Amino acid sequence: MSPLRVEFHPPPEATEPIETAPGQRPPPPPPPPPSVASVTWHEGRISIECDDEELRTAIAHAFRKTPLVVDDASLRSAGTSGELVLQPGDLEWFREVSLVRVAAETGLIARFVPGVTVGGYDPAANYRRFPEQIRRLIERNDA
Repeated sequence: MSPLRVEFHPPPEATEPIETAPGQRPPPPPPPPPSVASVTWHEGRISIECDDEELRTAIAHAFRKTPLVVDDASLRSAGTSGELVLQPGDLEWFREVSLVRVAAETGLIARFVPGVTVGGYDPAANYRRFPEQIRRLIERNDA
């Protein structure tokens, strides 16, 4: 399974809503705040990247290897209700710790970052011949 990366940032500051005239497009949303820490999960192992040692310690404490009780309908079997106990180390546990425990203990908000897949099929490159696509994938993996 490929690694999953989560960046943490402080909550955005509240802004006043901007009134727009009927038929006028609303302005784009503000850019997300910069991340202050990131955590990567890969096959049950966690690595934390953070410049602030106190914040790193708080995030490491949130990711302590203890079960987590959550009430998330997306994790339950069909027709069931109630809370679930997630055991440490698996992907669901990592996701819920990122969303629930880190937010509760540090006040930071999680932002899941898609990983970069090396190789694979690129439908936008269909203008190239198949041997050219294969050569590009091999060269990218060798780099």
